[in-house]
Amino acid sequence: MSDRQKFTENFDTLVALITNLSLDSNHDSRTAPQVAKVLHLDPAEVAAVFDAFPCFFRRSIKTEPGSGEYYFSIHARYARRLPKSPNGHRPPTPTLEHDELSSMFELIIDMVKNESQRADLHQKTQTLYVTTVVTMIAAAIAVWRR
Repeated sequence: MSDRQKFTENFDTLVALITNLSLDSNHDSRTAPQVAKVLHLDPAEVAAVFDAFPCFFRRSIKTEPGSGEYYFSIHARYARRLPKSPNGHRPPTPTLEHDELSSMFELIIDMVKNESQRADLHQKTQTLYVTTVVTMIAAAIAVWRR
C-alpha cells in the first residue's frame, strides 16, 4: 500500500469498517476476522486497514482467547464506554450519531481529494521535468550543429 494513496486505495474497506464498528450495537469491539466474516471481506485486508489507520481504529490490549487476535474499536465510540457496574459487567457502548459518522466520512473524502491533487501535481511536475530535459537536449544539439 502506497503512503501517497492510502485513503484512496482503501476507501471502500475503510468506510465499511468505520460504519460497522460505529453502528454495531451488539459489539463494542471486534477482531479483524470477526469483522471480515460479517462484511464478507478478506481478513488480511481488514487487518491491514486496521493497522494502517490508527487515527480511526483503537487496538485493544486484550486479545481474543484462542486466536490471539486483537480487538479493534472506533476511537470516538471507545471514548463513550460506560464504567463497569459493581458486578464487573460493562453496559453496551452507545453507537455513534449520524453527525459524528458524517464527520469521519467527510475527513476521509477530503483526504482522498488531497491524494488526488497530490498525484496530479506529481504528474505535472514529471511532465515539466521531461519537457525541460528534452528542451535542453534540443538546445544543446542546435548549438553543437552550428
